[in-house]
Amino acid sequence: MLGALLINARTVQITGRNLQHVLKQQDEMEKHLQVMLQENEFQRLLVERKTIAVSKKYAMQVKVLQSVAFLSQQPFGKVISDSALLQSIGDKAMTAMAEEGALALLKLELKKEAFHSRG
Repeated sequence: MLGALLINARTVQITGRNLQHVLKQQDEMEKHLQVMLQENEFQRLLVERKTIAVSKKYAMQVKVLQSVAFLSQQPFGKVISDSALLQSIGDKAMTAMAEEGALALLKLELKKEAFHSRG
């Protein structure tokens, strides 16, 4: 949409006595649209980077929880779980997943999709 506005700003026919004023306004509008396009591209790249980072963190936390479950079922794991070490690790993984889990990843994916559908 911003691209269409930029093209329109370039193709407007100028008539009348205030030619310089109109040209100046068109130039300002074109510069402003360029800034908006750059900001939009920056936001798109930021969302992509965040999506990758959250996805990696989420996958890591799932692996941690799987490891905790595996270790707690092992004979030596019972000794470790009695010391609450495995419980503590599991709790930290759950907290991290609550902050940057599936819901955060879904929100970022939706933002990413919105950028791609506009572009």
